[in-house]
Amino acid sequence: VPPAEQEKLFVQKLRQCCVLFDFVSDPLSDLKWKEVKRAALSEMVEYITHNRNVITEPIYPEVVHM
Repeated sequence: VPPAEQEKLFVQKLRQCCVLFDFVSDPLSDLKWKEVKRAALSEMVEYITHNRNVITEPIYPEVVHM
């Protein structure tokens, strides 16, 4: 992803990770989307770990909402 679009993609992944899944009543439902969420969370952790100053002011409200 070009540097100019990284913040936008990060916000999209944060919003994607706000989706809640029911692991109690039907743990096998939505397996594809659960994997998508897990992958997005993993990618965000890696991005934050390997880059500096990635949590910018526009990202804070999205993180708090998540």
